[in-house]
Amino acid sequence: MKTSLVKNYFRLAGLCCLAGWSVLSGGTGLQADDTTGVEGQIALIRQYYAEVEALQELQKVDIEFRCQGDPMEGVLTKRLKRDSGKVVRLDLGYLAGDHGGADEMYYYRDGKLFFILVSASWWQFSGQKEGETIDTMRERRYYFSKGQCIRVLEKKVTAKKQDQLRGLISKAENHELDLNGEEIRGGIAAVMKKASVLPTLKDARAVTKFFCE
Repeated sequence: MKTSLVKNYFRLAGLCCLAGWSVLSGGTGLQADDTTGVEGQIALIRQYYAEVEALQELQKVDIEFRCQGDPMEGVLTKRLKRDSGKVVRLDLGYLAGDHGGADEMYYYRDGKLFFILVSASWWQFSGQKEGETIDTMRERRYYFSKGQCIRVLEKKVTAKKQDQLRGLISKAENHELDLNGEEIRGGIAAVMKKASVLPTLKDARAVTKFFCE
């Protein structure tokens, strides 16, 4: 039963993230000499994001993977420019057993990472009533400049009914995380590793090896 709920989470997460992306696409155009300071760099990242989203006729490559003996499966989708073959966006959606999963989106400009959006959902038993569960959804936005993470924003909501999460996450405020915190440092390292390796993987065998071995 919960497996189907997690799959619904993916659909909800995608819709919720689309609502949040309007913040990125609203940035003003900046020239290179306007990007001193974090806020200037964030505005430029918003501009880059809007440019990627506006690209037409991208080549799309879907790679499915499933771990043997491990409850993890998913799809890696590459979006590449047809003229250069360069990856401009990666979409990664996966289930990690029946208790959770995530949608992750990676954005690139001239081969360089500038933005990551991770929407994760999971559930656990509440321990209060038999069969009662607590459902959680968390969105994190990672902003990168010159190979360094300069900001991480987070939304996180919980509910006892899974169908409440979409409404809650859409109204939740973003909170800026401390980049020096141990947990967030680990999270940044993990997504940066994926961002570096995933564009180089050519087929299901390579993707499966990366996630399953």
